[in-house]
Amino acid sequence: MCLRALTKGFDTKDQVDPNPPEDIELLLEFYQGCVVWLRLYDDMLDYIANVFLQRSGGLKIAEYPPRPPMTLGLPFNGLDQFIRLGDETDLTLGTKVPIRQIRTISVWVYFDKFTNNAHIFDFGNGAGKDNFFLGILGKGDGTMNNGAELRSTSGCGCAAVLPDSPSGAQPVPEVPPQKLMLSTQGYLDCPEFQVTPDRLEPSRIQEVKKSSAAPQTATLLYEIWDSRLRKMQIRVSGAIPLKKWTHICVTAKSSDSLRPDVALYVNGK
Repeated sequence: MCLRALTKGFDTKDQVDPNPPEDIELLLEFYQGCVVWLRLYDDMLDYIANVFLQRSGGLKIAEYPPRPPMTLGLPFNGLDQFIRLGDETDLTLGTKVPIRQIRTISVWVYFDKFTNNAHIFDFGNGAGKDNFFLGILGKGDGTMNNGAELRSTSGCGCAAVLPDSPSGAQPVPEVPPQKLMLSTQGYLDCPEFQVTPDRLEPSRIQEVKKSSAAPQTATLLYEIWDSRLRKMQIRVSGAIPLKKWTHICVTAKSSDSLRPDVALYVNGK
């Protein structure tokens, strides 16, 4: 559908365009079947007009960006700011937006910093019930990717991987099977007592050096809960970089509406 261009402006009635431009046709095909579309560019409207939106914590977006327009999306402070969506006035879902029939959810996200278990979206029936959400695990991927050093093996060889005595496995002298058979109850004619291997001195592990650098990546976490029982969890390690725009797409690979195969795409991969 389109508004025809007349000599003194555009027509006021929609008409079928039998030969739309190729890029417009592609765009319309892409958004076919879309049930919610929040641009978060210069307003906070659902362009499909299915959901109501409620904001919290003084959340706002510049509705008149400067020219040329530059958008930073919708920034959250990571503390008390969030938006709630619902297709009814009480902000419930299910009338116009059937959750089980949604095949794909895609978002653009940008993290200034990784707050603990930050959720990108979280839908459910109250606190901790029937949730399905997309977010990050913890406060990032730890310090291993940020120059932290593994404990040194100098001076203690392979014993560096063993815990301090008496916890866990401990180093023992190497004994050939033939000698061990002759000196234990495993050999029926052995006249000697069973031998207990001598304990070596526990390894002295150097203290792990902790890095003060902030994690540069975070693990993407997608979960679906049935009431208070977790039905699905998908983790993608290192998927979310710090201070970089990232496109995330969660989509169904099969047509099974009860429990389809799920694929996660990060920046198209």
